[in-house]
Amino acid sequence: MATRRSDGRWMARRNVNGKPVYGYGASEEEADADLESKLIPLIGPLGASPTTLHELAKEVWYPHIEQLAPLTQKRYEGVYTNHIRGRLGNLPLEAITPMAIRRWLNGMVADSDSTKRYVLEILKGILMHAVRMELIGRNPCSAISLPKNYRKRERILDLDAALRLLDGVRQSKLSAPVFLAATMSLRRSEIAGLKWNDLDRRKGELHIVRQRQAVRPYGVIERELKTSESARTLYLSARMIEEIDARGDLDSAYITTFGGRPWVPDTITEFWRAERNGFGLPDWHFHDLRHLAAGLLAAAGCDLLVIAAVLGHRKPDMTLLYTSVSQSRRREGADKMAQLFARKRTFDTRLTLSQSKKEPNGGDDGIRTHDLCSSMLELNDKCRLCTRM
Repeated sequence: MATRRSDGRWMARRNVNGKPVYGYGASEEEADADLESKLIPLIGPLGASPTTLHELAKEVWYPHIEQLAPLTQKRYEGVYTNHIRGRLGNLPLEAITPMAIRRWLNGMVADSDSTKRYVLEILKGILMHAVRMELIGRNPCSAISLPKNYRKRERILDLDAALRLLDGVRQSKLSAPVFLAATMSLRRSEIAGLKWNDLDRRKGELHIVRQRQAVRPYGVIERELKTSESARTLYLSARMIEEIDARGDLDSAYITTFGGRPWVPDTITEFWRAERNGFGLPDWHFHDLRHLAAGLLAAAGCDLLVIAAVLGHRKPDMTLLYTSVSQSRRREGADKMAQLFARKRTFDTRLTLSQSKKEPNGGDDGIRTHDLCSSMLELNDKCRLCTRM
């Protein structure tokens, strides 16, 4: 609907992908016509709505994901092209029913359940735009549930084994990347983007502020981290700073380099796969070193919030996927439980003995309060009964 401006002209406006488009004219009809002529190159003839899934993706979803990080955008586009467009792209939106989606998923026989869940989430995001634009009444993906067969990858090393790993990589090209991942839980892209001016030696601080990625067709890019939690400051001892100096490239602006040039995340992965057998970790991914760092922090007694802050997680529940309980800590838990039961048996024995002895005043319950008090002290270091008296 056009409105009249203070200068006497009429103005029509419509938002396209979050940006306003204006049409002007001497009358309301002229303003609407001017707006329509400007919208046609952007969304087609005014009033024409996307009817198929691919039209919806092309007109709404693709412009939407342009706001995401380049690597994320590339991954989403790949999922749509490889898994969704061929089978569902030409279907009318109203034909994409829960049954059609279920049959489509059943046809993905070569893909794992985790891949199916990921692809389903992408499709759900595309169709959510159709719901918001009132092209369909509800999102058919909401009626689909897939089994969650996720099993957490437990990657645990005790402190001695972790120290042997760090000593073993000292002469490797991966010395600095492995050290930063296994002790500070840095991601590959964060390691590759780390510069010496991010290290404040006087304060003992390492500022994680950027990531370095290779994204086709853009090449290697550097950008800010995704979230405010990912951008974080780690506090280092003098000994840790000495290790960074010894393993890093002091002749470069970047802390970690390969042949004088800063690492690219995929290159780190390639070298890790080639050398991990020699480190005694044949089935470990490089990313598992983040799990190792989280596990060492947990073994040192750090609580979940502290570990989440070090890892750069927005939500502490995500950190639970990275923390594993070592065998020694499980034994510790079993020992403590056994101690509790041993103390409980002691309490039961004393309580039974005290029931056979009456209070001097002939109390009804027949339990002498000092016996109960001494037994409770063994369990709780405080007599709850005496507290209430």
